Amino acid sequence: QYLAWAERVAAGCRGSSPELERAFDEALAAARQALG
Repeated sequence: QYLAWAERVAAGCRGSSPELERAFDEALAAARQALG
């Protein structure tokens, strides 16, 4: 649930910083993989 919420929050910030978006996407993918 937390990851889905974080993804929705980040979606509202898209377009402001491609570098931060890439870092978030990588962290989100790693968290999803770690949590199964």
